[in-house]
Formats: sequence, C-alpha cells, structure tokens
Amino acid sequence: MKATKTEQQEQFRRNERKWTKPLMDAGYTVIPYVILDRQDSFGLSPVEVNVLMHLANHWWHPDNLPRPTKASLAKRMDVSEKTVQRAIAHMEEMQLIRRIKRHKPGGGQGANFYDFTGLIAKALPLAEEEIARRNERQIEDATRGGRKKPLRLVKNEETE
Repeated sequence: MKATKTEQQEQFRRNERKWTKPLMDAGYTVIPYVILDRQDSFGLSPVEVNVLMHLANHWWHPDNLPRPTKASLAKRMDVSEKTVQRAIAHMEEMQLIRRIKRHKPGGGQGANFYDFTGLIAKALPLAEEEIARRNERQIEDATRGGRKKPLRLVKNEETE
C-alpha cells in the first residue's frame, strides 16, 4: 500500500515534531521496523545491527549500492576494523548482505559495494506477519467500538 504525497508529508512533519526540524533537515536513515524489532529472528548481534544501520545510511538510491570503507564504519562505531569485518562476514554467511568487490580504474581494490537483497527477502515474510497482525488489531478495535480498557494507575505509597 503506497502512501499518498499528503500522507508522506504528514509523516515527515510528525518526525520533525519528534526529532526537531534541524535534526530532520540534517538527514535521516530509513530502516524497516521489522529489521530492528526482530533482529533476533535474523540472528543479528547488536554490532551487526549497528553495521547495517551505517550501511543503510550510505544507501540513498535503489540502484546505487552503499560502498563505505570498513575503516570509516569502524571509526563511526568506535570499534576496530576487524570487528566491522567480522560483522560483515557473519552477515554474508547468513546471506543477509552480499559484498561486491570494486576495483579502481588504475588498479587496486576500492571499497566494496553492499547488496541487501538477502536481508530484504528474509524480512518480507516478517513484514507480512506484522501487517496481518496490525490489520487484525484494527478489526478488533473496530468491533470493540474503539473502547479500550482504562489504564491501571499504580499507586505510589510515598505520595499518598
């Protein structure tokens, strides 16, 4: 379901209200909810999620794969290049990302490209589950008339 331009603008304004306009104007990265929420389903460690977030931060256009250096990722994360290399290798073993070697025109190796096709394929069923869960919740809310149980307030003995 594609959001209309008006819906996209409203979502952006909500994010500006949450994060402030200057922070949003400085740039942001889109990460699908299910990847963060279900990182355990993918077998991702916190370091690997951090690497993914940094890789995604370099992916601006669908047909232009990210290509940051391991050194730049390591510096941003304040870890060693070896830590980044291990995280990338593990995600590649799990077929979540794919490294594509890049050679410089004059010879030598350039920064690798990183392809997210595997992660996307493995995330799609989780996204479909999430969409179905949300649709069921909407139906339940509609049949209940929108009434929800009141919040139970916990009494604090010190304030009484």
